[in-house]
Amino acid sequence: METRHINYKSDFVIRERFRDGTGKVVALPDVDFELRYWVGSHSVKATRKDGVYTGCVPDGDGLLVIFKDHGLGEGELHHELHLALDNALFENGVQNVYYPESLHIWLWDKMGDTEGVVESDCVAAYTRGYKFTWEDFTAADIIVLQKPATEAAERADNNVREFIEAAQRKNEAAVNNAKAATAAAATATDAAKAATGEAASATAESKKATTAATDATAKATAATAESTKATAKAKQAATDADAATAKARTATAESIDATDASKTATTYANTAGQQAATAAERLEATRAEMELAIARAEQVVQGVPNGLKVEAPDTVTLGNPVRQYIKPKVKPDGCAQNVIYQTDGQSVEIEPDGEIQAHETGTTRVHVIPTQGTKYYKTIRIEVVPPRIRLTSGGIRLDKDGNIRLT
Repeated sequence: METRHINYKSDFVIRERFRDGTGKVVALPDVDFELRYWVGSHSVKATRKDGVYTGCVPDGDGLLVIFKDHGLGEGELHHELHLALDNALFENGVQNVYYPESLHIWLWDKMGDTEGVVESDCVAAYTRGYKFTWEDFTAADIIVLQKPATEAAERADNNVREFIEAAQRKNEAAVNNAKAATAAAATATDAAKAATGEAASATAESKKATTAATDATAKATAATAESTKATAKAKQAATDADAATAKARTATAESIDATDASKTATTYANTAGQQAATAAERLEATRAEMELAIARAEQVVQGVPNGLKVEAPDTVTLGNPVRQYIKPKVKPDGCAQNVIYQTDGQSVEIEPDGEIQAHETGTTRVHVIPTQGTKYYKTIRIEVVPPRIRLTSGGIRLDKDGNIRLT
């Protein structure tokens, strides 16, 4: 590159442009930066801080750096670009990047060979300063960011699996108890049927004995012996009937026991259902924990504030019906525009939307604080003044109805 010469006592202007890695000219970075120029031990700076340019002015896709009474002396002119980039991987969310370069410009004691604005295309590749997207992270970075959500999901799966297995074991036990109770009830029913059959047989035998007794009575003289035998059979039949009745009562008791066992099995089944419902509730709670972990992971890739710009009136007239506001701007543009206001509340109070409420005359300090970057707070002063008559060059100013206008 050709070396240019400028007289070391002359004022001059350098037009800097920013290029990407392919050499293509790009727009000015929407982040704070510092350009330092030096010859030997003497240096000057051009900066943008909190959106305010010092020692330079924007010019389309370039930046005009003004060298007025610079006092750099003789020698080769160098510069160094310093960018403060948003990067959540670094402490405080800021990555400092420096690009030193020689401009191939010499300041000497002879006549300069360059007039007007000096073009400089030596600024290093510009790394963008907006908030990161997933494409900006490596696979290892993404694993680190997703780790809280992944661990929460694993814990949730383990808890649900344990609850389901416990509920299944208790449900199986309840089913087995119900089957045993059903079998016992069936056995008791069979015994009751058998006892009923024996009772019917005994009744039939009793009827036969009664018939025989009747016949024997009619033949009292001829069948006395047979009547005695028939009476004995009748007594035996009665004994058998009593035994059959006892068996029927035992079968009834066993049936009652089987019914109680069935009720117990039903209770076990209801308890298993309640435990399954409890497991579902715990699953919902675990899902809430997972959503919180995902929200925290999303906050990691959100924009981090690196500055704050505040617009506000210096004075407010007491009693003025026109609403006035504090207008904050959190930088960079991709950040959440959330701020809080702190004031002693004497002469003014600030509403959450920034509206100024004047209470009495006086001056109040107001702190405007970004919620996600408190170190970038700004302090402003607002003076509340009493109503005053507004004047023009010709006298008192009136409104369209002829009334005196107040400030």
